[in-house]
Amino acid sequence: MVKISSFQSHLLLDIQGGRIYELTLHSHKILGTYTRVDGKVGNSHVCAPNFSAEGIQAYGLSQHGSARNRQWSIESEKENACTIRCTVPPEGTYPSILSIEQQFVLENNSFTHVVTVTNQGNVNAPVNIGLHYYWDTPDGWEQLTINNKNISRSIAKDTYIPAHEKNRVRIQHKPAITLETGSDFSILQLWTGRNIVNNQTIFDTAYACIEPVFKNVGYFDSPMSMLKPKDTLKKTVKLSI
Repeated sequence: MVKISSFQSHLLLDIQGGRIYELTLHSHKILGTYTRVDGKVGNSHVCAPNFSAEGIQAYGLSQHGSARNRQWSIESEKENACTIRCTVPPEGTYPSILSIEQQFVLENNSFTHVVTVTNQGNVNAPVNIGLHYYWDTPDGWEQLTINNKNISRSIAKDTYIPAHEKNRVRIQHKPAITLETGSDFSILQLWTGRNIVNNQTIFDTAYACIEPVFKNVGYFDSPMSMLKPKDTLKKTVKLSI
């Protein structure tokens, strides 16, 4: 584990998978790690080169890409900042090798997360980027709002809403959080873990996933998604309270 801090804000990183184990801003827990109702342990991770089921049939890619399950290396580390990197070899019939870098910067009331994907191969390769954030909702997500709209039904349906340049997230008994995606992300995918028992759906309530995604379904493997050799795709998210 790697820990960086700034005043009352802390970030704990798991180098295995390049995952955010916990993020606290100004003493308020924002992102965490949870044992899900399906028995898996979930926490925040990057999705690249594909989001969700993109590329599984066409290339044999792993769900959300394999970077979330690989070992990352520490490129630089300071008291309030850290950069980690992972090399992703071709998987299935995916045509290229990728280098993925994550930069994390903490300030007292803000967290900046930068993801850079570089095509290290010699041919074009499709790339999308998602950030699978597990937001802490200790009192449940039924009253969770984004931009003053209740999103509980969207969480239950595993669907998405358009991303604004600045998104106001309100979680019960927490200060308002600004999720700033600029023009880098087009949608916010909404989800939580679930299991079906006796024909009834049981939802996880201790967290809700609000996931900035670069482009929506249909983008991956289109001509626009092709990253040329040695080119990079860089996306930034900022959380603040």
